[in-house]
Amino acid sequence: MRIPVAAFALVLFASFAAIAQGAPQPLDARLRAARKPIDEGNATEALTMLHAADTGAASTRGQARLAFYEGRAYDKLGDDKKAIAAYEHAIALEPSYGAALNNLALLLTRKGDPARAAALLETAIALTDPRRPLYLDNYAAASEKAGNIEAARSAYAQLAAAQPDNVDAQLHAIRLLDDPRRMSVQLMKLSNHGEVSAAQSLALDLLARRFDVAGKRALLSVVAGTLAAQHLDPRRFASQPVSSRLDALRRDPLIADGIAEIILLYGGTVAPARIRWWRSPAPDERFSALIRDVGETWAIANDKQQAEACFKLALDYAGNDADAFVDLADLYDSQNRIADLDALAKRYKSDNSDFAADYRLHVALGTMYAYRQRWGSDREPASAIFQLNAANRAAADYNRTVKWGPRIPNDPKTIALLATAYEKSGDLARSLSIRVDAAAGFVAEGRKTAARSLLKPIDADPSIITGAAMRQQYARVVEDLARPMVIETTIGFPDSVQVAMSLASPITGSKPPPLGNEISSLLAKYVLAETDDERDRAENTLRKLGVSDLEPTTMSRVTGEFVVEVRGKALRYRYVVRSE
Repeated sequence: MRIPVAAFALVLFASFAAIAQGAPQPLDARLRAARKPIDEGNATEALTMLHAADTGAASTRGQARLAFYEGRAYDKLGDDKKAIAAYEHAIALEPSYGAALNNLALLLTRKGDPARAAALLETAIALTDPRRPLYLDNYAAASEKAGNIEAARSAYAQLAAAQPDNVDAQLHAIRLLDDPRRMSVQLMKLSNHGEVSAAQSLALDLLARRFDVAGKRALLSVVAGTLAAQHLDPRRFASQPVSSRLDALRRDPLIADGIAEIILLYGGTVAPARIRWWRSPAPDERFSALIRDVGETWAIANDKQQAEACFKLALDYAGNDADAFVDLADLYDSQNRIADLDALAKRYKSDNSDFAADYRLHVALGTMYAYRQRWGSDREPASAIFQLNAANRAAADYNRTVKWGPRIPNDPKTIALLATAYEKSGDLARSLSIRVDAAAGFVAEGRKTAARSLLKPIDADPSIITGAAMRQQYARVVEDLARPMVIETTIGFPDSVQVAMSLASPITGSKPPPLGNEISSLLAKYVLAETDDERDRAENTLRKLGVSDLEPTTMSRVTGEFVVEVRGKALRYRYVVRSE
């Protein structure tokens, strides 16, 4: 379990005091008693207690602690001069007193001496101290106030790397970059990790700075992308805070037209001729996503006319936008506009630039035609067979070209639809071949439930297989399905995928220790990550939890190994992905 920084620091401090001092001494008791009125705002009472402390037999550490709490009390009373003197005395007694260095630095920053504050904090962050993230954050702020932007940028970047969930550190690290294009990339990463509003707000702040037109375009693109992720109701857009912030930026000639076209889009004006700024120098994928999102929101509101206009605008704007095709096809299907659906299916031509999008489109069209029993053939685009086969080819192309991250898994429901389509069109042999071949593949992957679902029609009447070779293959698959699987521990992965966990080198006479839910969840993120950034975030946290030997070239969605430190022993675990 991840321990909050403050709680972790408190535990270490208490342990240190117990180890260093042994049994409680009178000074220890005095300091503990004085902390309470300081925390409660009664600093005068605390100072009376501290000044009455007997320091004759106190260690250097004890005297430094006494001076530290005097500094805190004087700080509470607003006596900066005495607070500074007390903290300086504590540091003189113990130069590695991180908390005193930090508090003195905060005081000095407040009094207008951020350069000296940064120097003190630079000493603090070099210490082995659980409060280091706090010192690093304060060091970055002091460095920025002192004009040392490079040091501030570096410190915030370190803090952001150490604490991926620290949104403020992420925002500061982005804000201090000097390239708006790099800013936009980092802002979209932040948005994709769930901090959409924070990324959007900073992008709007940064648009007020003096950047060239390319930099401004990159930042306004972030605004478009985050708007798409917020799914705002077009009918209420004018009342949203982002609307007024965009309106305030319209005086900037570099982005005025781009902002105007965003407002037009939300206002229901979707004539392709009105969208010009966003087409130069090339269509922007985030604005394209925004067009689709506005259309989808209109569709949810049951305004089919506005939804259709947006989807058609998306196709006009981005050309072969597979997701826009899916949206428009779904709209036509819901309205039973079969002729329009057929025309759309015949119109789409893949440009081989996004096989995953091709796959989504062909599966959607194939499913629509299958439910309408438009089985067709390999030569008829407006048919289930054509579209589902195209989906299989797109998935194979994607899996062949993807370098890292999840591949498109074989889907038993889609395969069953294709097999049914061939059966209904009179090609039973092709239908059976599809079922048995796919079932064999699922068994090899450990996905027995998927294999069984495909073989149900054959299991009900094995005599429908007439060919000897097919009968033998079917028998081998059934035999493999009957073999037991040994699974010591099972953990859940996203998308209804499960992972069988076992020890690569079993412990004699006992089961492998169960892995914690946090390790299981992070392992899922590591294996299924779509980007290097997502994988790195998961890896960093896994390593903190004692997981090692993480190797992306050998850990796949199917199987892999890693090492976990359990009860003082390094145990190697193996996982195998199984879909149930």
